[in-house]
Order: sequence, then C-alpha cells, then structure tokens
Amino acid sequence: MFFHCEITGGVARKTSESSESAFFAADRLPELSLSRVLPSQIQAFFQAVYAGKTEAQYD
Repeated sequence: MFFHCEITGGVARKTSESSESAFFAADRLPELSLSRVLPSQIQAFFQAVYAGKTEAQYD
C-alpha cells in the first residue's frame, strides 16, 4: 500500500499500525523489499500523483 500524504499539523510518528513514518522523494527511496513492492509499482504511484490522479488504484 502506498499513501501520498502531507503533514498539516504535528509530526510524523509511529503508531500501532506502523513502526515508523517517513517521506521520500521519487529519486531518494530507501532500499525496497522486492518480495513486497516492485520498482514499477513505485513508478506508477508517482506518475499518478504527478498527474493529479487521486482515486484509489488496485491491481
């Protein structure tokens, strides 16, 4: 699952659903877990964001 988010108040922090939160530019991603996400999926995500497509996408 990918989320395009913006912090509008407070700070990013861990929750019961995630061990950490962080923002990444398209050209500065951390190492991917290729068994869970592929580079092509990340590219498609950023293309959708840049194109203004905000609806949920499923595969």
